[in-house]
Amino acid sequence: PGNMFTRQMEKTPEGLYWFTLKNRKLLEAIRNDAWKAAYGAAGTLEVGDMLGFIYSSSAAIVLDDCRQMVVRDGRFFAAKAGMEESNGHGGHRWINCHFMARPGTNNLLGGDGTMMNAGMHGSVMEHCVIQRTTDDAFNNHGYWKHAASVAERSITFREGLPKALAAGHLAEAFEARTDAYLARLTVESVEGKTVRFREPIGEKFAKAAVMFPAFQNAGWVIRDSIFCDSYQRVLLGCGPGLFEGNRLERVGAGLTLGNGRPVDIEGGDPHGVVIRGNVFLDSGSSPALRAIRVHGAGAPLRGLQVYDNLFVGTGSGAVSVNNAEGPLVRDNIAINPAIGFGLLRKPGTVEPFSLKRVTGAEAS
Repeated sequence: PGNMFTRQMEKTPEGLYWFTLKNRKLLEAIRNDAWKAAYGAAGTLEVGDMLGFIYSSSAAIVLDDCRQMVVRDGRFFAAKAGMEESNGHGGHRWINCHFMARPGTNNLLGGDGTMMNAGMHGSVMEHCVIQRTTDDAFNNHGYWKHAASVAERSITFREGLPKALAAGHLAEAFEARTDAYLARLTVESVEGKTVRFREPIGEKFAKAAVMFPAFQNAGWVIRDSIFCDSYQRVLLGCGPGLFEGNRLERVGAGLTLGNGRPVDIEGGDPHGVVIRGNVFLDSGSSPALRAIRVHGAGAPLRGLQVYDNLFVGTGSGAVSVNNAEGPLVRDNIAINPAIGFGLLRKPGTVEPFSLKRVTGAEAS
């Protein structure tokens, strides 16, 4: 309900600080009696609460263009620093690693806790802990590449291309402004930022955004890990993959599964994703949010399975699926799934599990 952008900061003789917000909506919402009844002290500003006014994307450990590395049994207490892997073969293993505040301090990681970017093979993350991030607790994605110019059978892109992009790799093209699916293309050759395809390229590709499925962290596994006290979310933007046996506790926007909009930089094709046996505690608990939000841009998402999960204390429902083909959503338990329902918008009917624009769904 609003943001904490500041208009003015004043320091008192006692060494305290007063912040005047640009927008009063946040303070007005949390002072509302209905809001206090729904959220209690956890949803209001109290004396002694910690506020984070920092943002930084840095990393304690980075694997760049690496192959099948193993990082295990590490404790990383660096402020504003998480873990990152980018490009290349991938297929790493992160085992029993904790990225968190040093015990006894109020440090924040700042930025993202984990970045898994555009590898050819997904990595395995087991028994890890990600705590106190001011952006995504986990971010798994590929990249959209945007057309700068087109010729009869080629596209020159604005951004750089994957180093290993080669003949035979597939490309999925969308119209960047409308999200409309254009075509599946096959790479014939690569020179610099220009890709020649086997199929003809017309003017309809002049505003295209293209993803390359071979660089989508395929086969990733996140298992038996903990994500807690994070401002934003766990973001799964690639597939196939398995999210199993994890705990999300006080993760602001819960878990988001989606391919990102083609006008953006980060994106992917999160097909074949299985989310099972997880526990979501007070995650996605803001009035307009759900613990799991699935949204397909352009082409519908395929092969989604969400089952055997427990949801406790979500904002306006446990699971929302929008634009998917053949999703399976069943055998989930939602306890108190609408604690903020109706606080920011006109109340309707509570839907703990919402499926819209889906075909061939299996739900129970």
